[in-house]
Amino acid sequence: MFLWLVIYDKIMHNVNQTRRGFTNNPWCEACEMTLEDSNHILRTCAETRPIWNALRARGFGNKKYDAPVNEWIQFNIRDTEADQDRPSKFGITLWHIWKWHNGRSFDRTIEIPLDKVSFLKNRNQRLIKRLVKWTTPSDGWILLNSDRAAKVTQDRQVVMGFSEVLREEWLGGYAKAMGICSIVKAKLKALFHRLRLARC
Repeated sequence: MFLWLVIYDKIMHNVNQTRRGFTNNPWCEACEMTLEDSNHILRTCAETRPIWNALRARGFGNKKYDAPVNEWIQFNIRDTEADQDRPSKFGITLWHIWKWHNGRSFDRTIEIPLDKVSFLKNRNQRLIKRLVKWTTPSDGWILLNSDRAAKVTQDRQVVMGFSEVLREEWLGGYAKAMGICSIVKAKLKALFHRLRLARC
């Protein structure tokens, strides 16, 4: 959602806040007489530029760097040529730059690391590891994976879906429309279906 807001220039930087009448100050607090828009916050601000200089020296975020910010982002969130995790790392990096900006402007309790580049490198590594969790189980064991999805339909019903992938081949699955329900109920229903599937 955050990247969509940036691409379509919907994030609440000072220029957008001025347009909507929320403030009469369109300028960047850190750079003074420079308009604070998406491009400025995420690429050219005095607080941001050193981050990209260091990352670009390592070959990260270089491609289309001089293009408009929305084109640059769209290209980089699709670029898996050198690293299949690059789009995720790129999005995480932009999110933290935005978060730190908001911390400086609105919430002084947000911790901003002194070495932002090292922080981003470590954060990206941790999050990518967390995203990739599936491993083949030992012989004689079956691994049950489940997921749930919610969609608001025209009649305002919430539909929950579940699927199962077992071992390295498909052994069975289920999908269940649950109507309006809580996340806890959805998780319990997923557990129930997993146990039923495991008995087979």
